[in-house]
Amino acid sequence: MTGPQPRVLDLRRTESPEPGLPPTRRERPPGRYAIATFDDSGRITDRRLITRLGWTAGTSVRMHARDGVIVITASATGSNSLNNRAMLTIPWALRQWCGFHVREQVLLVAEPRLSSLYVLGVEIVDQALPDLAGLTDATDQDGADG
Repeated sequence: MTGPQPRVLDLRRTESPEPGLPPTRRERPPGRYAIATFDDSGRITDRRLITRLGWTAGTSVRMHARDGVIVITASATGSNSLNNRAMLTIPWALRQWCGFHVREQVLLVAEPRLSSLYVLGVEIVDQALPDLAGLTDATDQDGADG
């Protein structure tokens, strides 16, 4: 009986695999979206978006609803303003008109060119997504992982 044979390192070179298709190029989003939650008093904020808009504590804003979206625009004649913590209090009637509830998560979209902030229901994300089940099925059928 002989002992285990020593391992021999195979130094032959093998061809490297083809690199395949390059990854999909995506534009980096401009950092104007956030998910936020209304507090019990109807306040909402996202400091990064507020900063991007150039708003500070005391900035006067005007608010209105359009097609279920709350539109907040900086306005010298606005009847609302940001508090010291950069929070906006959305009036109950406006939240109710758009169907928002206490502690509901919403999508905030900042538009610096218009000095505006938009509050949308997160269901808008579902409407914008591709068919995720179809993507999953396609992966399963291909047998590919990534």
